[in-house]
Amino acid sequence: PHEQAPCLVEVGARCHGNGGYFVPTVDRCLGYNQVRATVDCYFDPTAFASLPPFPGKLLAHGCEVPLVSYDEGVIETCPGVNAVASLASFQCAYWSVGVGSRLVRTIDVFTKPCSVWLLHASKNVMEADVKRLRKLERNRGLWTVQGEAVGMCPPPPPY
Repeated sequence: PHEQAPCLVEVGARCHGNGGYFVPTVDRCLGYNQVRATVDCYFDPTAFASLPPFPGKLLAHGCEVPLVSYDEGVIETCPGVNAVASLASFQCAYWSVGVGSRLVRTIDVFTKPCSVWLLHASKNVMEADVKRLRKLERNRGLWTVQGEAVGMCPPPPPY
């Protein structure tokens, strides 16, 4: 390529999206977040200049766990709501389904029934809670479903 020619550089720097649900978790883990940094870049250069050039030591450990549905049908009960909220690292959950709503088998990010946000000072506690969530999925402990497609997609083996 010629040095004077235009060059496209992809850096994957857009904000996460999804309603900004990530902001509180990232704030607690790093002490700042991409959205605030972008606003400060334009409107508060002093605050922007005070940000570290690279992320430092984590203040906490956090992650999003998109839940997976292996079944389809109408949700009869949601015992998983309380089970999820009782996790040691639980921060919040954004459920897109509930009793009486139609549950579809998860095939992509748009068909996830819930996003659970975990946050804890201990990485081990957070990771154990991720495993608990995956076990609830495998054992079909998040909801009970009535429909023809119940159990149509077997869950993966435990990891």
